[in-house]
Amino acid sequence: MELLRRAKRHIAWILIAKIGLIALLYALFFAPAHRPDVDADAVGRRLESTPR
Repeated sequence: MELLRRAKRHIAWILIAKIGLIALLYALFFAPAHRPDVDADAVGRRLESTPR
């Protein structure tokens, strides 16, 4: 019974750590602050420009 309780506690800590790491990665790389501003004029200019 003690082994099962320790295993549950261990799994819970691993899940908490993983959720924390995923939240950190989101905050560092995918948060709205890191997204470029795109408007219709910018898209139009990009589509009308000549290919490089």
